[in-house]
Amino acid sequence: MLARIAGQLAGVADVARCLAQRSPVAVDRQDSASVLRHLYARGSGEKILIFTEMKSQGQILWEADRSDFIQNRHLPAGNDGVWFLPQPVSGGFFPNPRCDGNLSRRSEEAVTAWRYAVLESDEADADQWLRCLVQMPLRIACICESGGRSIHALVRLDAASKADWDRLMAPLKPVLITLGADRGALSAVRLSRSPQAMRGNAWQGGR
Repeated sequence: MLARIAGQLAGVADVARCLAQRSPVAVDRQDSASVLRHLYARGSGEKILIFTEMKSQGQILWEADRSDFIQNRHLPAGNDGVWFLPQPVSGGFFPNPRCDGNLSRRSEEAVTAWRYAVLESDEADADQWLRCLVQMPLRIACICESGGRSIHALVRLDAASKADWDRLMAPLKPVLITLGADRGALSAVRLSRSPQAMRGNAWQGGR
């Protein structure tokens, strides 16, 4: 199914180049800080966790109202890459009932807005996956290479709550999984690769 849908764009030789040309912002002029500034408005008071260690509580708490902070410190690189939690958080630590009540600032209890969904696939051919993504009736806010074999897409949902997020995603999940989306990645609190960052010697390029 993935190959069939991807084949509908057979006339587009380089879909990544086509996306860059159609982007409302100049992709080649962005850095990690400017991507976040496009995704989260200054004055919103929103805070975003940035990670160089996936299983940590985050290395940087980026604040939209102090958006030059990350620019001045420079986004760190790591052997495993850089991620961010697309859902804004309060910045505080809360007991996570799904992890024996351990304190966490990256669990759903810390989330302040259910803004995005992360779509990724480690199994699908990257070019075919990208060609499918651009044909879906989704509000894709950002597409980023993982620095490996996968591509991460950030889809804007603007759900009113966690339950509303689940409701909006429910009809999409079977189709996405059939196309090759990672089933485990289709959760409301999911890290995404940070665009324009380094994963070892590889580039997590944004599109």
